[in-house]
Amino acid sequence: MFPLTEYGAFWKCVQVGGMYLLVQLCKMLLLATFFPTLDGPLEASGLLTELVKTTVDFGDVMGMSVVLSRVPGAGHIKVLITGLGWAAADLLLTRALPLWVGARGLEFDWKYIQISLDANISLVHHLNLALLVWLWWRVDLAPPVRPIAAVLLAGCVYRPLLPQVLTLLMGSQPAGFTLLAANATTTLCTALIASHTKAWWLSKEEATTWRHSALKKMVKEVVEAVKAAEDKKISVCCGVVPAVCM
Repeated sequence: MFPLTEYGAFWKCVQVGGMYLLVQLCKMLLLATFFPTLDGPLEASGLLTELVKTTVDFGDVMGMSVVLSRVPGAGHIKVLITGLGWAAADLLLTRALPLWVGARGLEFDWKYIQISLDANISLVHHLNLALLVWLWWRVDLAPPVRPIAAVLLAGCVYRPLLPQVLTLLMGSQPAGFTLLAANATTTLCTALIASHTKAWWLSKEEATTWRHSALKKMVKEVVEAVKAAEDKKISVCCGVVPAVCM
């Protein structure tokens, strides 16, 4: 365990929240420009249209990339600060007001429980997305790991399409705890695969580092042995020459 306070994580999370605001503003401008809301009767949007709209969420990937490149520290510190800051900003802007106003009412409603559970799922989702973005931009990432990271990253970006996909498969649109269970299942599966991929890659990197250090140590011992042998040979020669002269 490591305390985040040693890295000044609070203000860095605030800065990440500011980047989140900027990214969401740019996404809203893009959606309003290229996908304006039409007047008239509402019609069900096609899956292709929703797919194109969801592609705008790659702005989150770009924003996280900028944040990860500017946050100092080790890799796990960067992932934690970026994921926590992004999730906290998302919670404050999308769920804090309904929970603060509605959940304090006298009448109980299950939707506030669902909002709270969805906030926890989103926290795992944003941490997982930050981890995948960090993995993707690693220069020394192993070639077999890069396609896995790309597929998982695309799955995280297109996660909002899950209700439409389930509607096509099940014939009815899921809602409530059914949709929460589907989101939780996909998020946890993606997070587990990403964490195991990172652990496997780190184990390979540590093994390679250990082999390099062992090789350097062996070469150093060989060089020292050769140098000692040469020094011994020189000392023997220095002792033989005076004896011959006498």
